[in-house]
Amino acid sequence: MIYFSGPLEIIQILSQANPFFILLGIFIWFFDSILRTVRWQILLKRINISIPFLDAWQIMVASMFISNLSPAKTGDPVRSLILKRTNKKSFSKTLPSIIIERLSDITILITIGFIGLLFVSSTIPQISYWFYLSLFVYAGIFLSFLYFIVTPKKMETFLSKILSLFSFIPQTKKYAKKINYFSNIISSTFSKYKSLPTITYSFILTSFIWLMQSFILLISFYSLGISVPLWYCLLAISLSVLIGILTFLPGTIGSSEFITVLFFTSFLSLAPSQITSAVIIQRLLSFGIYVSLGAIIFSYKFK
Repeated sequence: MIYFSGPLEIIQILSQANPFFILLGIFIWFFDSILRTVRWQILLKRINISIPFLDAWQIMVASMFISNLSPAKTGDPVRSLILKRTNKKSFSKTLPSIIIERLSDITILITIGFIGLLFVSSTIPQISYWFYLSLFVYAGIFLSFLYFIVTPKKMETFLSKILSLFSFIPQTKKYAKKINYFSNIISSTFSKYKSLPTITYSFILTSFIWLMQSFILLISFYSLGISVPLWYCLLAISLSVLIGILTFLPGTIGSSEFITVLFFTSFLSLAPSQITSAVIIQRLLSFGIYVSLGAIIFSYKFK
């Protein structure tokens, strides 16, 4: 994408970026990390687990380092592993909080994407097609998830099938003996998240989290002297994340950028090098900070 947009042009554009907006983007990233931490703490408190904010924030950022480097963000459960190692909290008890987070993320992003495409789907037919296709995939995952958590027995069957895929690893044998215990804990924990206030808080915070990500993209354009509508950024983030996750690329790297560039070139009379430059800044301010800072915290705090 950088090659076809013109590497030399991109370097020239990036060299002229306004430092003020870059610093503002870093501040928004920090606020975004606070919102993510507060959301997780609310979900943990619902199952009577309370940890200090600073500890929760460090675990959150460190886990994002792993999550953003794993295919389709499948590394998210590492947060529960870190919490078990540092605070002696049950992995099977805290794992549902992370799953609820992801369900909140997907629900909010789908809602934004669906409403936005009602107005612009004819302008971006290719992206719209992949978005609607992704809806079927996410719907299938969601319905399968509901089916397996209904009873501990179904959860036990599900976990057994997952472990069987990794039967070549000797350590999985000791976990196979605890499947029944894990199934009961996970199912009982999910039942506690039926609380309407907890789910409401989660969805409200999730909405603000993705609004912050949209602001980072907006600020990235502003740093280059380019003005774009905020709702364009909100819709672009939604589509790029939902479609990008299904590519199973680590951190959706490449796929999300491609969708974002394709989206903006469909609406704005800007050179591809300008849009690509803004997207590079946006990824450095979101993906880049989480990976670099998360790697430092993970290495020195949780190694």
